[in-house]
Amino acid sequence: MKQAEPRVIREIIVWSKRCREHFSPWHMNAPEDTQVAETGISDLYPGYKLERVKPRFHLLVYTEQGRGLFYTETYSAVIRPGQVLIVPAGTPFGYVPHGGRWRFTWYHLPDNVHWARLRGARPMIRRTFIAQPLQEATEGFVRESQKKGAIAKRAAQLYAELIDLYLHREFGAGEEPPGSSVAGRLENLWACVRENLTRDWAVEDLAEQMSMTPSHLYRIVRRHTGTSPMKYVTRLRMEHAQELLVTLECTIRVVADMVGYQNEFAFAVAFKRFSGVTPGAFRKRK
Repeated sequence: MKQAEPRVIREIIVWSKRCREHFSPWHMNAPEDTQVAETGISDLYPGYKLERVKPRFHLLVYTEQGRGLFYTETYSAVIRPGQVLIVPAGTPFGYVPHGGRWRFTWYHLPDNVHWARLRGARPMIRRTFIAQPLQEATEGFVRESQKKGAIAKRAAQLYAELIDLYLHREFGAGEEPPGSSVAGRLENLWACVRENLTRDWAVEDLAEQMSMTPSHLYRIVRRHTGTSPMKYVTRLRMEHAQELLVTLECTIRVVADMVGYQNEFAFAVAFKRFSGVTPGAFRKRK
């Protein structure tokens, strides 16, 4: 976020033509033990404006199309597709569409023990790889919530549980015992890497996912795994490559592509260094 001229945040909503919002009261359609207060899908156009002085809930915004301009009393930033905006409870903020249509999925998380790690933090915008499944689950939840009958109610509850699980995966909340939050966050990071092995990962990307500096990430990864962040990414790639070589009847070049190597020779060198044998020899041995 960049520093902006100081501004006064007010409690307002300014509506504009063509804007649409779809949401359903969470408590009426979700199991009692889910940890989301409300969710919805907003389709906004220039002219719309929302400001909150002291929100009671943590806010999450996942952009699907277009861009939005988020601001606080002293900072502003543009939210783009593939990013999540996180605004802790009690933070004065506002947002408007930026340059055209802005469609996003949003969530209100209660300010309780389940989301305690968000309490008192600063607003942030970071990359996310969970936006699409969250958006699909939320569309299903809203759609089923508008129907009547036991089947629709059960379907809405299942979608709600899925949303809850995705959000816990995003933030690692409630998945690790007290005192091991870093381990839980690291596991979420590695899960993200496993789901996106074809991406050209860099240590800066990994650090951004953890909302920390590359040097800090290096220290905690070294402490928890005994190796560097990028060497651990290579380990994840090689482990998945071993699975593919055994389970798929495809060329080694295809396996290399599936784990993020555009050069088959570079993949073979990395694989032999990790496994002690070439990809072809590993496949024959298994």
